[in-house]
Amino acid sequence: LLYLKMKKPICRIFMETDKSEHNNNIEISRTIEELKVKFIDIATKLKDYEKEIFDIWKKDCLDNFLIYMQKTILRKDKKYEVNFDLNLKLMIRNTKFLNLYGFEAPKNINNLALEEVQKAKYCNSLNLMLQEYDTLMSSLNKQHEDLLKTYIDKLNKEIEKGISSHNWTSFSIQSYIDDCCSKIN
Repeated sequence: LLYLKMKKPICRIFMETDKSEHNNNIEISRTIEELKVKFIDIATKLKDYEKEIFDIWKKDCLDNFLIYMQKTILRKDKKYEVNFDLNLKLMIRNTKFLNLYGFEAPKNINNLALEEVQKAKYCNSLNLMLQEYDTLMSSLNKQHEDLLKTYIDKLNKEIEKGISSHNWTSFSIQSYIDDCCSKIN
């Protein structure tokens, strides 16, 4: 990436000096040739460095992809929360960026990047569902909780499936969300 940013202005300088009348001057021509050699040397080192960094990123992606995707869609600390790892979001963004610059990310990471919109919709739907759940639960007083205990237990059992049964590779995330929303309402 650095090489590409550097290449265009340097090439323009070399082209301009090739066209100019300074080519008759041997010392200037020698200096320009030395600069070309240095530029090629720096460019080669930059490309090698970028490849090394990319290879490290690629290995990290391959090592952690399944770990991130196998996390359940919800977690519970004090209350239920969406369990989408921010590193997975960063992996998606980096993949898109690197693809623009001609780097080839692993196929499974590319496929995930193509599903970014769908995963974002799931996260938004899950957050809205959990907000509805929190609003409902906070609106109940002790007497209502006692009267509705059976329904609350069924609702909690349905939501718990997001902690026990569904991960980010599940095909039934949307139906899970729909089932929970219908039970909340």
